[in-house]
Amino acid sequence: MKTETFKGTVESAYGKTLPSPVSFSGQFEAVEKTEEIPQSEQLGPADIIQVVNAKRKAAARAKATTEALQAAGIEKPDTSSPEYVTESIIKGLMKLHGLSEDEARRVITGIGAAR
Repeated sequence: MKTETFKGTVESAYGKTLPSPVSFSGQFEAVEKTEEIPQSEQLGPADIIQVVNAKRKAAARAKATTEALQAAGIEKPDTSSPEYVTESIIKGLMKLHGLSEDEARRVITGIGAAR
C-alpha cells in the first residue's frame, strides 16, 4: 500500500453557491496489489456486476454525449489552438487570482502589466 493525497475545492454545497470557495485535502492508503485488500473490503459477485455495469454505462454515456454534440454541430475544440490556450489562461487567471475577464485579458496582452 501507499499513501496518496488529494485536494479539491467546493464552490457549492447543499444546493447553494458558497460565498467563497472552500478548499480541502486529505489522504488515504491506496491498494497496489489485490493481496492487500482486507477481507471486509473485497468485492462479492453483486459488487463486481455493479462495477462492470457502471463502467459500461459511463462508456455508453460518453459515446452518446459525443454523438449528440456532433449532431448538434458542436465540435470538440482543438486544445492546441492559440485561441483555446488563450481562453484557458484567461479562465485560470480569473479563477486563481480573482481577476475580471478584462483584467485577465490585459495581463496576457501586457496592457497595464506591472512595470
